[in-house]
Amino acid sequence: MARIRKMAESEAGEVLAMWNENCVEVADRGLSGDESANVLRLLRQYASHRDAFCLVAEEQGQLVGFVTACLLAHPVMEGCCGEIEELYVQPLARQRGIGSELANQAVTLLREQGASPIRTHVCADSQAANDFWQHLGWEHDPAVFSLCGEQRYEWKKVCPGSSR
Repeated sequence: MARIRKMAESEAGEVLAMWNENCVEVADRGLSGDESANVLRLLRQYASHRDAFCLVAEEQGQLVGFVTACLLAHPVMEGCCGEIEELYVQPLARQRGIGSELANQAVTLLREQGASPIRTHVCADSQAANDFWQHLGWEHDPAVFSLCGEQRYEWKKVCPGSSR
């Protein structure tokens, strides 16, 4: 069985390589140079951050998976929620409970820090991801809509004839 532990800052490059594998597998493209630099910077911060962490799965001295998670606090309301941001297990290490153990240990750490609820985001059309989280007992919430990037639309262009 894999050993799950917090990532050391010196392992950020190895985790970045797995992050890139995940991008290729899920999105059919690797990280760009700028994206890699940003992810590496973030991973190094996870190693010692108070409200965010990265756990790694290690088998026979090799990293085979990781999960990143963080606490999210509202600036006005009391309490915080937790978020599992990324979870990846290399294909040859799958189907052995490593992903489940990474997720469960991340939940434990988030709960120890007072997080409730704990959330994760998956692509709606990823049946494997949906099945994985549901198998762990997670409940499907309503859809989340996102606006990414700087592109903005004028309402009349989106809805011709609208009075808005």
